Amino acid sequence: MNNLAIFTRTCSRNAGTSEIRFAFPNRRSFSGFSNLRSSVEKYRFKTVPPELIEELSEHGGRGRRLPNGWWADVIKPLLFTVVVGGGAVYVANSDEVHRWQEQQRIRARERARREQRKAEPNHVALWWNSLDSGDRVLLGVAGANLGVFGMWRVPALQGFMSTYFVHVAQSPRVLPMLLSTFSHISPTHFLFNMIGMYSFGSNLGHVMSAAQLVSMYISGGVVSSFASHMFKLLIRDRAASLGASGAVFAMVASSTYLNPDGQLSIIFLPMFTFTAGSMLPLLVAFDTIGAFGVATRLFVIGLDHVAHLGGVGFGLGYTHWLYQRAQERRRQRFAQW
Repeated sequence: MNNLAIFTRTCSRNAGTSEIRFAFPNRRSFSGFSNLRSSVEKYRFKTVPPELIEELSEHGGRGRRLPNGWWADVIKPLLFTVVVGGGAVYVANSDEVHRWQEQQRIRARERARREQRKAEPNHVALWWNSLDSGDRVLLGVAGANLGVFGMWRVPALQGFMSTYFVHVAQSPRVLPMLLSTFSHISPTHFLFNMIGMYSFGSNLGHVMSAAQLVSMYISGGVVSSFASHMFKLLIRDRAASLGASGAVFAMVASSTYLNPDGQLSIIFLPMFTFTAGSMLPLLVAFDTIGAFGVATRLFVIGLDHVAHLGGVGFGLGYTHWLYQRAQERRRQRFAQW
């Protein structure tokens, strides 16, 4: 993915991501062996094996449309998306999880009060317990991304990482559709996505539960991976993909749905402000044009545009469902009075 401007409510950033063309910010695809080699050299990823570079740099290659057959290339990824994405949404919105989260909030407040009464309180514990549950979840997700980012720097893990933390549509494996959404190689790619996730996710944390935030990330990432997967099979594109952009775009769309008049600014140009409602259509138009360029081979910007669009679609659909569900429950409570 290439770098899109990073946005946030006050000073935010929406890291365009989803298709990584390896060592560049935001989820992108490899645009060619020579470009990839120079990128790897630039970022000093000397532990990336040459055979992996050669395998993952086949962007634009035209192989068989379904190299592994209907089951492995279409049905199994679809089932994985439904089970993982749908399961995350179902669990996050179950009454049992809601009650458990309430108990955790009460315990966190009690721990904070006990810590404050100590003669020498642990300031880290005080800070952690003072955070909203949404902020704690977002920091946890960022920590998981940081752990995977560090694993890429372990030479002994390169084979494992390239197998399970990079998504290639022509591969029969489906687990990378989820794991690749936690995977970053470039430091810039990692930072931009985490800034974008926290900027928009912290806004959502005021209206969503912690479990719903997690489901937005996981389900948004898997759905965007599936959208990218099917698009690449359709156009026979063998570009590799990784990064949290699909999940980030789901959060961007969700935040825009809930607060279209929210003021945003570009992080390095805070004097220029605009509304979230005006930004999202521009991002969708940009990614639609980018997807057309990749499909027709007229131009390649270096982003996984379809993954971005898949994330936007999921974010809008999921948030609309949550909003309608909340409205229905509110009507039922009023009817009981």
